[in-house]
Amino acid sequence: MITTYGFSIATPNKDLRQAAIDAVFRWLDEVHPHEKRTNSTPVNIRHSPNDAIFRVDVLEQDSKQAAARGTTVTLITSKDELYFDLRRTLRPTKSALLPRRTIDRPEPRLNKLTLEIVKLFKVRDAEKIIDAEITIANDQLSGQSLAAFAEAPSRRLPILIEVIVGKPAAITSSVTAKQLAGIAHLAHVSSHMADAAFNDLYGAKAIGSGWITVIWP
Repeated sequence: MITTYGFSIATPNKDLRQAAIDAVFRWLDEVHPHEKRTNSTPVNIRHSPNDAIFRVDVLEQDSKQAAARGTTVTLITSKDELYFDLRRTLRPTKSALLPRRTIDRPEPRLNKLTLEIVKLFKVRDAEKIIDAEITIANDQLSGQSLAAFAEAPSRRLPILIEVIVGKPAAITSSVTAKQLAGIAHLAHVSSHMADAAFNDLYGAKAIGSGWITVIWP
């Protein structure tokens, strides 16, 4: 089994459990309506008010290979937090070798659920709310602020920074921000002043005109 997409997020607000479950069921009914579910698309649900684990597992046959695409949504309530996990996997359906690597863009239908959970949980990463927005650095102060966020010891998600100064059009966009929601932060540096301020505070030339840089935690 190969994981081709993964998203995890946790919140200390365990009261959001039912709202999260409702969001998953709305998504499931939209993506896999009851009337269209067949034996080739089994849907398994683990759900009980007394069970700390809520899970939905959907298996779809992949006509291009001897494998199936699995989607697993898990919600776990622990003593300290409410944990949400969404996985997309490639699973063999008979004795065969799966490709060592497979590249899949986040599917819009998976991304839709991710966006709803991100909006519901309102989790902070190094004091920044995790969202589907682009952070804009267009002056000295915002360039320094972005660098400080990049260096924050408590940051857990990577930052994708595109310097758009002088570009006719940015490569990344609001669509990219939505695709990366909960997976990475997206920032645009839109002035030379912000570019220089970022590098000065960061202590190295990490970004530059025309660059796209990923800064890992």
